[in-house]
Amino acid sequence: MNKLTKDKIIEMSVDEIDNAWVEFQSTIRPVNNIDCINCSDSYNLINCTNLRYCDKCEGCFNCGDSKGLINCHKCYDSINLKECIDCNCCVDLIYCNFCTYCIGIEHQQYMIFNIQFETNEWLDIMHRINPHFK
Repeated sequence: MNKLTKDKIIEMSVDEIDNAWVEFQSTIRPVNNIDCINCSDSYNLINCTNLRYCDKCEGCFNCGDSKGLINCHKCYDSINLKECIDCNCCVDLIYCNFCTYCIGIEHQQYMIFNIQFETNEWLDIMHRINPHFK
């Protein structure tokens, strides 16, 4: 990386600043990703695809802003999930699907704040929480 100065930073475009940040981080914190595809701004990943802003994940696909995921798919803003699908803003889940704002549950689905919902109820709530929910 070229030595940055105050003057250089003032003149940089947003893309140049983003690229400089990625390069700067890699000089401080090693990436240590193994057998990963299309993972960015993430560290200590093994066999993951399409992760962003993740750390210490293994065997995950399409996840982001998370840490300590194992074999998860489409999980975001979560910590310590194992074998979960479509879980968001969750902590310490095992074998859960379609859970949001949940902590410490196992083998559950369609839950919000650790409360069970019917599929259609869960979908209605998720559409109200996030109008872009698909």
